[in-house]
Amino acid sequence: MEWAAALSGDPLAMAAADFYRAGELIATAEWRGALDYLDTARDVIADRLRAQNDEAALAMHGVLHLKSGLAPPARATAIFLTNTLPHSKPLNTSPGAATTTDLRSTSIR
Repeated sequence: MEWAAALSGDPLAMAAADFYRAGELIATAEWRGALDYLDTARDVIADRLRAQNDEAALAMHGVLHLKSGLAPPARATAIFLTNTLPHSKPLNTSPGAATTTDLRSTSIR
């Protein structure tokens, strides 16, 4: 997709390719790289937002902005899971066991 988008010369197609590339980077925990792609893609289409009433550019800018919000939470979730899972207590899954956990009795470090 990235190759075809680059050959097309269409800034929106290239932004869409960067959107998907950033998603792959987020999935592999490359948050900084994902944010770099997303920021660059937004910068490239920003002129179309200012100069024209371009709905396609506005929509692309919006999804790029939303995807940018995924990278920091993904990083925070990974840090949270790395820090808390080793300290977690197994749930009692035996028949007849209570299905809720009393959070007051747990300690998260």
